[in-house]
Amino acid sequence: MIGGGNDNTVLRFSFTNKQQFSDASSQLQEASSHVSVVHLKSRGFLSACIRVSKLMGELAQCPLLQVLEIDMPNESVHTHALVAVLQASKKTLVTLTLRANVLRAKRGGTASKRLVVQGLRNLVALENFSWNNGSVDGCFSEIIGAVANCPKLKSVTLTQDLWGETFDELALNPTLEALTCSGCVINWTGRLGTYDITLDRFCQTLQTSRLKSLKICPPPTNNDHENVDLTPLANYLHHTKHLEHLSLAIHKTQVKTLANGLKHNQSLKRLEIRGSGLVDEIVASFSYVMPNNMWLEEFKYNGCDYDADPAIPFYITLNRAGRKYLVENYDARDDWVKVLIQYHVNTPLVFHLLQTNTSLLKGMGLDHHHNKGQTIQSIGTRKSTVCEDVRNKHHNKGQTIPSLVPVRAPCVRMVETNTTTKHSEGF
Repeated sequence: MIGGGNDNTVLRFSFTNKQQFSDASSQLQEASSHVSVVHLKSRGFLSACIRVSKLMGELAQCPLLQVLEIDMPNESVHTHALVAVLQASKKTLVTLTLRANVLRAKRGGTASKRLVVQGLRNLVALENFSWNNGSVDGCFSEIIGAVANCPKLKSVTLTQDLWGETFDELALNPTLEALTCSGCVINWTGRLGTYDITLDRFCQTLQTSRLKSLKICPPPTNNDHENVDLTPLANYLHHTKHLEHLSLAIHKTQVKTLANGLKHNQSLKRLEIRGSGLVDEIVASFSYVMPNNMWLEEFKYNGCDYDADPAIPFYITLNRAGRKYLVENYDARDDWVKVLIQYHVNTPLVFHLLQTNTSLLKGMGLDHHHNKGQTIQSIGTRKSTVCEDVRNKHHNKGQTIPSLVPVRAPCVRMVETNTTTKHSEGF
């Protein structure tokens, strides 16, 4: 049955039989003057191409249409129907999601496809474009080229193979912030026709882009990426100032290279990696990288927060608490205290902050060593019961776990004498 909800701006339809299209058409006619969001959804094979196309004709009469989502993976839409909607909404359409065979030409063949491409190119307000289509009749590159020229484009999601110049056109759009290639086959090791699709070429394009989010999700059966050297990607991560979210599938032989790229990265906040049997490699590589990385605030492995090693979530939390700001504002006592209060239940983090900035102990009755001229070497770190229990657990399994306190001068170590006090700053 139809599930239609009308609040004067939004219409949602879920089709399970052909008769429901007539009811939806009537609702669209009644709400055409003020509807701005339309969702069309169906499952199964209804063979309702003509009815879907007629419904698209009704959409072409909606002057305020801003969001159109067609989630009908088993249906087809005639090109003339899609063109009508694109032409009518060229100044208003902000989000366009197409999960249907929308390029089935009724008449005109190549000419009708060109009209679709031209219609997409004229969407001056388009910000979000999602294409999930298994049958594009050979004009995928033209469609992506048209969308890539939209002046306000921010996000693109694709499920088609993305090659060479097609990717270049998208990535070089100065307004594009997010690119998701879900299910795409990107064979870094070869060529397709005249398109150079090596990882090195891919990363050269990324260097000149302003992407903030990049998701690359090869299908499970694609193992071509196993033997690819990720050094070009690591170099890109080392220099990029824009990318904040990276999601990709990798092989265990590539973990160390990826981790090295994050050692001095100064932009990435979210990292999602997928693969099998990566736990040991992640422990070995990222545990020694995270003490130097002050930006990464979320790390997921196969869709879950990574917690197999205590050091990694410790530094993730520390970064989320504002480690970079605290390092740059060592004397901002009030801000340090706010962080201590906010994370007071996190004992290792509190100890770490107090050891890093021992001036916070003044006035708490914990700075009595200063008057006695004694040496303060550490405060509640390696002898923390919580940390030691976790560390011993991994040690018994033969794993090497780094200290929660990083090796390279991570904390303030105060050496007090009768006359002077010295400290080193950092995390």
